[in-house]
Amino acid sequence: MDKKLEEIFAEQEKEDAYRITEGLEASINRELGDPAYLIETMKRDGLRGITEAYDFSIREAIVRVSAEFSIRKHTTCLVPYYHSHDFYEMIYVWQGTCRQRIAGEAQELIMSEGNLCILNPGTVHAILPCSETDLILKIIIPNPMMKQITDELEQEKSSQESITEYLKVKNKIYIFAKTSLVSYSIKSYMYDLLHEAYWGTALQNPAVKCLVELLLITLGRSIPEQSNENLLQKVSAYIQKNIRNANLEEAAKLLGYSSRQLRRKITELSGGTFTDILWKTRMERAAELLNESDIQVEEIARTVGYQSTAGFYKRFCAVFHMTPAAYRKIYARPHE
Repeated sequence: MDKKLEEIFAEQEKEDAYRITEGLEASINRELGDPAYLIETMKRDGLRGITEAYDFSIREAIVRVSAEFSIRKHTTCLVPYYHSHDFYEMIYVWQGTCRQRIAGEAQELIMSEGNLCILNPGTVHAILPCSETDLILKIIIPNPMMKQITDELEQEKSSQESITEYLKVKNKIYIFAKTSLVSYSIKSYMYDLLHEAYWGTALQNPAVKCLVELLLITLGRSIPEQSNENLLQKVSAYIQKNIRNANLEEAAKLLGYSSRQLRRKITELSGGTFTDILWKTRMERAAELLNESDIQVEEIARTVGYQSTAGFYKRFCAVFHMTPAAYRKIYARPHE
């Protein structure tokens, strides 16, 4: 890392320290959806510390908004809070470790040096505090830029079709592990993006877009590190087909396992249980129905297998950190 970038990152530490103290209200107005409501609620609740802010983010539907590309360091002073985005976000670990909490996941996501993840719009997460030795880059890619890139990639009949399919899915995170084949290229593109973002002059926007496109092509040539491969995909497909009445015993029989074997396989591959996958699949389907239809919440609950609307509300809030009504308000597509 060259000295000029180190100076910029040091300046960003100062900027963020101001943004979360004296400049907090201006930052909320600039960066979050429905800022007036958030500011009023925060003042009413008298938020003072990290714990209060974290709990507040669990109760409220906080959405970060941006129409511009940016690449910044995740600074050591930032307070963790649950939020989603109306843009795509890449998180790249240049050095050290990055810890996140992802809505609906029991375990922390821990990324080490060279790892990168892409958070599609709508993904709810919280980046946990980092140390002074960590260097984590957060890249905002606005929807119009990403659409231009994916439209161009989809015109090519190649192996890169997979990366565009990943990017179409809302509320998803994809993790790319460090590999010898792509790690050097990814770090090189990150370095070029930093220089273009901070010192680019003529044709800066098309240069940034080209670098992002090259980065995505490189990622498309690697294999996403997803636990839900092969067997887990089959389990998920079974649940999606039988979402109301799916159960471990029937899934095991269809996939050629005993219940005990399938239970152990799922735990080995995912660290979770069949019930975890069932809940996650039901919540993803519920979110789709909230996005794409005007069906009443009570009917959606029954559709995805809940007999109790109260149980559905409790699970949905635990996963998305907002009520079904709040989720629909933010993400619903217009219906004809």
